[in-house]
This record gives sequence, structure tokens and C-alpha cells, in this order.
Amino acid sequence: MLSGIYVPNFTAFSENGDLDLTATVAHAEWLLASDIDGLIPFGTFGEGASLSIEEMKLVTTELLRIKGNKQVIPTLISNSLGSIREFLRWLSATSATHAMVLPPSYFQPADTQGLVNFFDQIVKLTDIKIIAYNIPACAVELPIEVVEKTDVWGVKDSSGDIESSKRYLATGKNLLVGSDRLLLSALAAGANGGILGLGNVFPNEFAAAYRLYKSGNQIDAQAQIDKVLKVIDSAVPANSSFAEVIGYVKSLSKQLIPTDLGFMRIPVKSQTAPKISI
Repeated sequence: MLSGIYVPNFTAFSENGDLDLTATVAHAEWLLASDIDGLIPFGTFGEGASLSIEEMKLVTTELLRIKGNKQVIPTLISNSLGSIREFLRWLSATSATHAMVLPPSYFQPADTQGLVNFFDQIVKLTDIKIIAYNIPACAVELPIEVVEKTDVWGVKDSSGDIESSKRYLATGKNLLVGSDRLLLSALAAGANGGILGLGNVFPNEFAAAYRLYKSGNQIDAQAQIDKVLKVIDSAVPANSSFAEVIGYVKSLSKQLIPTDLGFMRIPVKSQTAPKISI
């Protein structure tokens, strides 16, 4: 059973857009040495939509090599069922146990039965447990019917809406929340834990918040989250788009963590976070 705090780890790129494998692995090693429970490479914060299958295989191989007793759960952000099949067949021969899959989003409006069929085929393809990924700011919303009618392990809900998380939980499936701000509310509703982008720079604070909450200390748990949000709110302009937030946090990381993760991969614009004091 997956539970706890997972980080959708950054992918490092050079200024010309080349994958920086050395920096990507160094950052992952730093995260794995913290109190988090695992990594979720190639998610939104990891710019998974900008990576090739071969790049994903390369990074996954390295992360599985260094993971120790923690989880590595690759994410697939692709409209291509063929590419998803290819990667999952490859992943099945590794030690990975779970993968996260975004609903295909190019052809809209999405047909609900089509998405049910899509996830049903993926689940039946492999013994890898599939987590369905809901992030309506970037893709079609994951229909409840997908969760109800297929054998997905559960959902990562990055809607930012606690009522959305509650609807997925009402199906009886598992849930990992993708909103840093909603972690405690989601745990109170029954979520297993969180997949939190801000954990890239504050892994121990979110791990501490989770453990404090589980021990019954909600006040100190919220204080850990508030400490993080105070820093982020001072560095990320209000009303930034999803991609801009990632760019600012990636830039901010240069002040807070050991590894320089470089730039966003084009066409996403890199940002420059202001100098902060903690």
C-alpha cells in the first residue's frame, strides 16, 4: 500500500534543452536521502510531457538503481497508447511496481467510455499497478467512471479541489493528493498521502507534516506547510500559470538545494525567482 509523501522530482535540462542526467540523478539522490517515501519522475513538475520514451527509460534506470527501499513511480503523459504500451512493457521487466498515467487529452471533448476503455486496456496489459492522474489545468478531467469501472490502483488528484478528491475517494479506491495546500484536508478525507511538487525544495517539511498529522498533531503539521507556503508565496507571483509556477520553483531551487537543475525545456519558459530570505 502506497502512503506518505512522494515528490514529482524535477528533470534537469541544459540551456539548449539537453537532458542533464547527472544533475537529475544528483537531485534524486538528495531527495531520497530525506524523509520522503518515494519519487514520481516525469510528472508535471518533472516536465514529463517534454521527454522522449528513451529519455524516460534512461532516467528510470538510474532512479531504480539508487532508490534503496523507497518507491520510484514513473508518470506517462502521452496521447499515444502505443508509447504507453512500449514503456509499460519495458517497465514490467524492472523492479518498479506502480506507474501513473494521464488521460489522453489532444482529442476533445473526450469520450468517457473511450477513456474507460483506454485505462482498462492499460491495466490489463501489465502487472504494474496503474495510478490515474487527474490534473484538469493541463488535461481533460479524469471521469469518475474510469475509477469505478477499471482496476486502477487509485488516483492522483491535482485539481486543487477537495470536493474532487472526496468524489474519487467515495469510489473506494486509493488517492494521493497533488495539492501542497490541501494535504491535510485530503488526509482528513481519507487520502493515502500526497505527491507534492514543492517537495522538490522542501521534502522534509512535507514529510514532517504528514507524520505529525498521522500522530494527531494537526497544529504543528499545518505549521510545517505554512512555513513552506510563506516562502513560495514570496517568490512566485500571484496568478502565475501552472507552467510559470514550475519555472519559478525550479529557479528558486538554486537558492535552496544542492543541485543546479538548470532550465525548463522549451517551449516552456524558464523563470527567475527573486532572492529570498528564510
